[in-house]
Amino acid sequence: MEGGEYPPGTGRQLAAKIVGFVQMGFLGLIIAGENIFQVLGQPLPAFLSQIQGNKWGFGMGAWFIGSQLSTTLVSTGAFEIYVNENLEYSKLNLG
Repeated sequence: MEGGEYPPGTGRQLAAKIVGFVQMGFLGLIIAGENIFQVLGQPLPAFLSQIQGNKWGFGMGAWFIGSQLSTTLVSTGAFEIYVNENLEYSKLNLG
């Protein structure tokens, strides 16, 4: 018997990677946002000041929401079961 998950489409895989990059960028902004704007000689934006006041809350939120979104994008829920190279069950055929 052999089984496996059906892979997501390339668009969904790309979207999941983009979500991961945005998530890491946002976490980097939370951690180093004040220093980045100081080095650039720019004032800290108002939204970033609010985020800096609650780094842990925003960081955990970004981590959980980003991870959940990425997981949802790559999860198809489809699988097939083969016994002796004969298809016995297919979630793809059921819809």
